[in-house]
Amino acid sequence: MCKLAAMSPFKGECLMKCWLDLLVAGDDFVDNARPAFLGNPLSREPLEFDRYYLDGVRFEFNGPSTTAPLRRSRTSRRFGRCEPGIS
Repeated sequence: MCKLAAMSPFKGECLMKCWLDLLVAGDDFVDNARPAFLGNPLSREPLEFDRYYLDGVRFEFNGPSTTAPLRRSRTSRRFGRCEPGIS
């Protein structure tokens, strides 16, 4: 296991980033990016990509922290829920 993932409270997200570090050549990315164009249309809260490559490729790990009851809202019913994993 990646040393960072062992210490992280978000192990799945951290493992995804470790894999991306190994598999993707280049470092033109932003972790935990909140681009201006990405927001909840109902609440106007900013949303976040776990990793955002500046050429337009984005990764989001959909684990327990993204589906916890605290983070669910009417928006999840309107737009649907993602299955756990990487999307």
